[in-house]
Amino acid sequence: MTPSSTPSNAESSLKAPAMEDPSVYLDDPNRKLLEIDTETRQGPALFRWLTLGMEYLIGAILVALIVAVSSNVVGRSLFNHSLPWVDELARMLFIWLVFIGAAMTCFPIFFAVIENDLRRVLAYSMINQIGFMICGIGIGTALAVNGAVSHAFNDIIFKGLLFMTMGAVLHMTGRMNGSDLGGLYKSMPKTATLCIIGAASISAFPLFSGFVSKSMVMSAALEEGYHWVWLMLLFASAGVFHHAGIKIPYFAFFAHDSGIRTSEPPANMLLAMTISAVLCIIIGVYPGWLYSLLPFDTGYNPYDATHVLAQTQLLFFSALAFVWLNLRGLYPPELHSVNLDAEWTYRRLFPKVIGNCLSWMRKDYFNFLSRTSKTNPIIFKRKYAGVEEKLSWSGKYESSRHGLRGEWSRRVQNG
Repeated sequence: MTPSSTPSNAESSLKAPAMEDPSVYLDDPNRKLLEIDTETRQGPALFRWLTLGMEYLIGAILVALIVAVSSNVVGRSLFNHSLPWVDELARMLFIWLVFIGAAMTCFPIFFAVIENDLRRVLAYSMINQIGFMICGIGIGTALAVNGAVSHAFNDIIFKGLLFMTMGAVLHMTGRMNGSDLGGLYKSMPKTATLCIIGAASISAFPLFSGFVSKSMVMSAALEEGYHWVWLMLLFASAGVFHHAGIKIPYFAFFAHDSGIRTSEPPANMLLAMTISAVLCIIIGVYPGWLYSLLPFDTGYNPYDATHVLAQTQLLFFSALAFVWLNLRGLYPPELHSVNLDAEWTYRRLFPKVIGNCLSWMRKDYFNFLSRTSKTNPIIFKRKYAGVEEKLSWSGKYESSRHGLRGEWSRRVQNG
């Protein structure tokens, strides 16, 4: 061994093991793509049913709206007359949309907080953000519609940025569960910075794009007297800061050190993320050009003292609650599991119902055998190639717990 090779070997031994290629993880036959532990984590039952009910209710309302508006258009264009109940039905359905949108902003928070897969966390936050848009459409004022349209535009940008950052993490590490990640800011600092920008935007920090659009919907709710809806939207704003603004970057890039050492994603991925991050900042700092593209001119100013102070206080106390819960060990840990929402019906409910039905049928069948064997002990009889086989039963089926009590007797005789 030459003296010159000794220091390099010593330096290489001190370095953390580098990941040569993501295929090391992706092609590993022992790697589990999805670990389902339904006993450890299954999510609140109330919100599982709320998810299903919300889907069917929103679908029914949208169908009713389409039918009502279409019938009104056809009636006025062809017959110069519209149905008198259509306008009232449309108003009532729009009011329903306000409360459905407010509920949509709240209930995904409970799933996202206990979710381990960070992509699913972003999927839950997507439901949350769509709830703000539906609420704005339901309120229906010029300010609310502007807020819904602008928030849809902004959501595409900052949600796309967050999905791209998580895609970059998956591409470079082969992992996506929060329990498997952490400490990636050491080897992916650029991706971590871009993810923080997206998290600040979705959390509606002042000077970021989410603030200038989400505040319009909340202001419209207050102006129209939807005070309970405004409180729900306020709670949803704090919740999305918890599960998307803090949880995504914290568990992916900070938290515990997972020991994974990789490199930044390819240049084309960094370029796409950088463009989205720059748009998030430009729209947040200069919202006037976005407002000029909206359907109504309302003269809304997002950077007045009331909006800025209220949102800053909300974010500050939300961050304080996250830190306190973590220090006290009360924040839900990242577990190797997935929570069950709509699939609870076919993973838990249907198997249980089918199992109970089969158990009842089995018990009833053997009770029938017990009753029949007293009068006609020959239950089954067949004859084949001159040999007659008779099968009889004696005994009783007591319960599914004790199982079968009795015995089968088989008798074979030559024909």
